[in-house]
Amino acid sequence: ESRGLGDVYKRQAEKKGLRIVNACGFDSAPSDLGSFYAVNQVGGEVKSIQCFQAWKGEASGGTMETMFSSMDAKLAKGGLGKFSLNPKNSVSKNQKRNTNDKIKIHKIPHLGGWTGPFVMALPNTRVVRRSAALSRTTGKYYGDDFVYSEGAYYSKKGAARKVSFMTLALGLVIVSPLRKLLRGFFRKPGEGPSQKAMDSGFFKSRFLVKTQDDIRAFSMSSSGDPGYKMTSRMACESALCLAVENPADLPGGEGFGGLLTPSIGLGNVLIKRLKNIMKKDDLSIIFQLIASISWLVSTFFYGLSGVGDYLQLLASSAWTVSNIISYLKR
Repeated sequence: ESRGLGDVYKRQAEKKGLRIVNACGFDSAPSDLGSFYAVNQVGGEVKSIQCFQAWKGEASGGTMETMFSSMDAKLAKGGLGKFSLNPKNSVSKNQKRNTNDKIKIHKIPHLGGWTGPFVMALPNTRVVRRSAALSRTTGKYYGDDFVYSEGAYYSKKGAARKVSFMTLALGLVIVSPLRKLLRGFFRKPGEGPSQKAMDSGFFKSRFLVKTQDDIRAFSMSSSGDPGYKMTSRMACESALCLAVENPADLPGGEGFGGLLTPSIGLGNVLIKRLKNIMKKDDLSIIFQLIASISWLVSTFFYGLSGVGDYLQLLASSAWTVSNIISYLKR
């Protein structure tokens, strides 16, 4: 499990019935909650889940600093291993044999599109595998032979090749001595994307679930920059689950504690809160769409007689198109 101080806090949390929940942002709530939801929706034992991430967003200075400085950190032996977050003795021989984190560019069966390496797959896969092991104590067990993998999702092969190459290049820079030289060319801690960039971002997590008898697909999506806007929302809603929700409704019930993941510590309670946020966002976009269409229609109602009228027509048309695109991305 998490080594060193993590073991100490875990034991204390279990004894006192306190929930310490990590990875509540874009890393790794969508991967973890989506897998949890899928496992509980299908019948029978789940053999494997493949997750494919599509996203649009910009990395913050803090994220870049974490990536660049991680190579200087002194990790425990096996700290980056495929099952580094799993409890001791919780990995079966089949899981060790069938788990592969090397994602090559290839066409995705059943879903369409293409996949390749995903830049944040390393933490996400470890969190989901920990959830799978801990699920034995809180609800439907994922299974002794459950296998999870994660890659990116692209609609075209060319995009998969381009972004995969950029991901590989960034990885090589981070693990080489060049990282100290090139760090200054990236954002610094405290710097981040503009409001426009945060509003125009999105993510969509696709899950291909294989059981003994069937293959099913699920998805989880939202508008907003995943690393900033959606991470802050997911983290805040996670905190509110612990602060205002009835502990008896959380996984494991009242008195359950430990060093937990979002799905094991918060489960369906967090999923419900996130769904409610999405519904409010939908209403906001609908009202904005009504306002922009009303403005557009009014320009024709009052007539177009000057440059100012034509500029209003252009502005109202652009706003309407933007709102339509935002709604269709939901």
